Amino acid sequence: MNLKPQILKFLGHNEPYCFIKKAIGNQALPNTPVRGQLSMSELNLPKQLDLKIDKYLLEIVKILNEPIVNLQFNIDSYDLENWSKHLAFHYDRGARFTVLATLRGLSNKFTAIIPINNIIDHLPDKKVALELCKAQYGSELNLSKPNFPVMELHCGKYVLSSSIIDQGLEFKDLIGLNKKAQEALCTLLSTITLLDEAILDKEITQWPKEYSKFGAVGFNLLEGDILILNNKMILHGRTCGYVEIPHLNRWLRVIFLGRV
Repeated sequence: MNLKPQILKFLGHNEPYCFIKKAIGNQALPNTPVRGQLSMSELNLPKQLDLKIDKYLLEIVKILNEPIVNLQFNIDSYDLENWSKHLAFHYDRGARFTVLATLRGLSNKFTAIIPINNIIDHLPDKKVALELCKAQYGSELNLSKPNFPVMELHCGKYVLSSSIIDQGLEFKDLIGLNKKAQEALCTLLSTITLLDEAILDKEITQWPKEYSKFGAVGFNLLEGDILILNNKMILHGRTCGYVEIPHLNRWLRVIFLGRV
């Protein structure tokens, strides 16, 4: 498949994500490594497995024209009862784009995305957005650095500030440097936590209708599917579910690309 037209449209229209169904044909795959409760580093997988998918990923990197920040595999962890918890809504710090390429999917697992602008637009107090766009935040990791905003306006939409992604910060690292700033940050984080519980702990057919205003979309990533995320514009997470056969567990190839 020629991936270039869809990716150029994604870039040209400044869209939050690009989903390409069956971008890659059938692959000859080994069994998914059995992860259980191990960390990915404990699995000690080689960075290169000479997989068919890598050829397509290199093409995507070339089209996006961004340097590779990191390249890794991702296999869902699960407990002794084969239950895999949800992965909370987040952005991938330190990279402008995240590319998820599916080696093997699971029919009961979804990657969910929510545009950041939709979250900000539906906060109960519109003044919160104004506070988040002021340079009145710092990092608990390094308070000596210049203050920065959490959000910024781009083409009329709220997006994450470049400072947060460039510094590789997570929401938990941020601190409001005055009372109003801290209250605005707490409102944002509590809203995201509500979305985690309302959406990611349920099957997609059970997502509450009252949360449809946030524009959440779920992708059941199956073999050969590719999802490209703009980390300034979107939060993503993963629904919970059972991993009945560990060597057929969901298995992704993930590339993090480019500084903002």
